[in-house]
Amino acid sequence: MLAPMRVSPQEGSGGRLWPYVAATVVVAGLAAVWLARDPILSRLSRPYVERARAEWEKERAAAAPEEEVAAPGGAGELPGADVWERVTGAPPAWPGDLLAPPDCADREEIDRALCRAVESVGTRHGVSCGFLVEAAETLAASPPELSRERASAEGLAENATHLFRRLRRRRLEPIRALLDEDPAAAEPLALLAFRRLQAREHCGPRGAETGRAAYAYASFALESLGGQAYLHRRWPRVAALASFYAILIVDEAERQGRNSEGVDLRPHIARTRALLERLPLTFRDRYLETLDRLASRWPGGS
Repeated sequence: MLAPMRVSPQEGSGGRLWPYVAATVVVAGLAAVWLARDPILSRLSRPYVERARAEWEKERAAAAPEEEVAAPGGAGELPGADVWERVTGAPPAWPGDLLAPPDCADREEIDRALCRAVESVGTRHGVSCGFLVEAAETLAASPPELSRERASAEGLAENATHLFRRLRRRRLEPIRALLDEDPAAAEPLALLAFRRLQAREHCGPRGAETGRAAYAYASFALESLGGQAYLHRRWPRVAALASFYAILIVDEAERQGRNSEGVDLRPHIARTRALLERLPLTFRDRYLETLDRLASRWPGGS
């Protein structure tokens, strides 16, 4: 009969160490994967990102008009004048040169005009002037980074949910409801909000900070998948106006040497112009003239 094989203490202790050795190897492997996650995820997600961007570009280029372009109701009457009077309490008025900032002496009146307009259409949705200012300050405190989206899948995921993560449902839903249920109000509200932004940037004590935040969100709206996806779910007039004012903000940044993301406005000018041409907006011709001015500074944009 064979004697049972004996295991030496050294061999026994080595056997007991194997689970720890294996666990160490596994942890080291997971750590290596985690440290290299950005290149790995970027490579894996690149086909999806390119396909998603191509699909959004195709859908936006072929977007159907919101409605037939209507002629003014009478001689000298602007289309949608009744909407402006409902929202602002005054007839529609173009501010002269939209690319030039307003007089700083008018800053307080611009603030009051925007607040009156917001209160007139936003109350039933729970959107007040204070609510909107709080939301704007929340967004400005933590703007998106377009460069991170371009560099990694993690940045892409963060930008895709940026608005929800910053505003949360309690702020985002009332704003969405206002834009979706009263899209006609978007035109006067957008013009007043843009003039307020200009006044804050050029006349306010935190002008540089305001300009940086505005540029971050303008480039986000134009170039990021998250921004494009959000606009794609809005009415065509809301998406077109948001793109129009985002273009103005990026153009201003370019002229001041602040276009840090290197946004090329040429395709955006052409695409936004095509959208605006088909919409019955009060100042449609003014928007088109403004885009034509910008196209001359961005050769190839028209």
